Amino acid sequence: MLWELHVKNIAVIDDLRLEFGEGLTVLSGDEGAGKSLLVDALCLLRGGKASTGIIRSGTCTALVEGIFHVPPDSSDLAFALENAGVEIEEDGSLIIAREIQEQGRSIARV
Repeated sequence: MLWELHVKNIAVIDDLRLEFGEGLTVLSGDEGAGKSLLVDALCLLRGGKASTGIIRSGTCTALVEGIFHVPPDSSDLAFALENAGVEIEEDGSLIIAREIQEQGRSIARV
C-alpha cells in the first residue's frame, strides 16, 4: 500500500507531499489541476521511461518518492524483495525514489 507520495519539480508541481489512508483514495479536480502528473509520477516510481521535459522550468532535477507499506502477511512479496537484495524496514516501510536530472540521467533508489 502506498502511504505517502512526494513529488518535487515535476512540470508545474513545485513540492507536493500526499499522505494516503487505508481504503480507496480518489483524486478529482478540474482539467489542468495536475491529476495526470500524479499518475505520471507513479509511473516513474514503477520504472517508467523518464524524459527531461518533465523537469520543472528553472530547476535541474525532478524527484518522485514513494513510501510503501509491505504487510507482514505478504510473504510472496517479502520473499521477492529479499531475493532482490531489498530490505524492508522494521515498521514494514519501503521507500522507492526516482530522480531525473537535466543531463538525461535518471537515478533510482530503493
